[in-house]
Amino acid sequence: MPHDDHIPALPDGADEILALLYHGEPIAKRGIADALHISAPTLNARLSTLEDAGLIVAAGHRQSTGGRRALTYAFNYRRHCAIGVTIRSTEIVCIAVDLDGVTIDERRTTIAAHADVTFYGRAARIIDDFAEQVAAAGTPPLGVGLAVPTHINTANSLDYAAIAERITLPVTATERYCAYALAELRARPALRDAVCLFLGNHIGSAVLQDGRPHTGAVEHMPLDPDGPRCECGNAGCLNVYCSSANLTEEGESLPGFFGVLEQGEIHHRDRMRDWLHSLAHAIVDIRAVFAADVLLCGPIAGFLDDAEIAHLDRLVAGHPAASRTAAGDDGGTAAPRIARGRVRRLSGRRRRRLRDRARPSARARAAVLNTARTRRRGRCPYSRHRTGRTTFDCLQCCHATARTSSLRDAPRTVLHRRRRRRRRLGPAPRP
Repeated sequence: MPHDDHIPALPDGADEILALLYHGEPIAKRGIADALHISAPTLNARLSTLEDAGLIVAAGHRQSTGGRRALTYAFNYRRHCAIGVTIRSTEIVCIAVDLDGVTIDERRTTIAAHADVTFYGRAARIIDDFAEQVAAAGTPPLGVGLAVPTHINTANSLDYAAIAERITLPVTATERYCAYALAELRARPALRDAVCLFLGNHIGSAVLQDGRPHTGAVEHMPLDPDGPRCECGNAGCLNVYCSSANLTEEGESLPGFFGVLEQGEIHHRDRMRDWLHSLAHAIVDIRAVFAADVLLCGPIAGFLDDAEIAHLDRLVAGHPAASRTAAGDDGGTAAPRIARGRVRRLSGRRRRRLRDRARPSARARAAVLNTARTRRRGRCPYSRHRTGRTTFDCLQCCHATARTSSLRDAPRTVLHRRRRRRRRLGPAPRP
């Protein structure tokens, strides 16, 4: 991709102005001069050069204090962008972020990953096309960050070096979960030591030491030597007990699981309790070696509410390893904490809305129960419900299956049945 947007040579001291504006709020000339001890003529010349290069922009005027309103300057975060790429088994995800880390564009391309030259060329073309699209929108990319999975038993054996050499822009490869840790470090600048756990279909981990990320394999730490076999070849790993497969039923989504969980369905509560105990066991083992904060990231962490985080804290607090201290965000010592990651974290309102989306309404459950006699009778198909009741007489089955579209539309079915009855028998006589 042709790219002629070069930054000109900057005068001495211009980098200090850029650093001041990048890490701070918009500031007027007087504030810059006082902070950097620069004379007015020198400052005017440097600001003019930076503004011509597009590195800073005028950010409006300050409130008047009796004289002329002062013009403020800010760093131009949209001067360039960076592109992050994740290649999954069935799709390629490209995300463009500006120089402040704010997402400005995103594209998901469905494609099956194969370890062959044809796929490497197609993947490079997809990334280059996305880069051209972002550049055409006015934010030329500086380079591509490629998230490379290097954990145990990688899902595919792609040659990421072969993909990188086919991409036009400069490419920097970073281990996938280290990239998550770097993003968390950017969201928490004072964070020094922490263990980041990515909770999803698979568990991933990275360790932050002195503000630098390192690849971890905490997900393959054994919790039970006699447990189920893990993909890495060992038995009873954290990856087996705390992945989303150990929470959801077959065909059930995470929003569906947490929606039914809030209704109090007994088997969902049992699975959630076992999942929290397994995660607490893993955190205790981590802190026995590394006294640091634990950041929970990934899809599952987005659905955990404050009550579940507090319950996890109580489970961990009863062990001796929890009494160890670690360096806090302010540089002092404090008890290690368990917290949700800040990168793409769901807000409380968003989390409740996603849970409510899969929650069956009282009207839907009542309609299912009221129409039980008109449906085919049979034993409850769920072997764990040792009852002789029919499926739609079993309230637990209604909780477990009310997320399907047929049960969501149950009130509509009842309404249509009443309309057919009125057409067949005529309107009911008025008293």
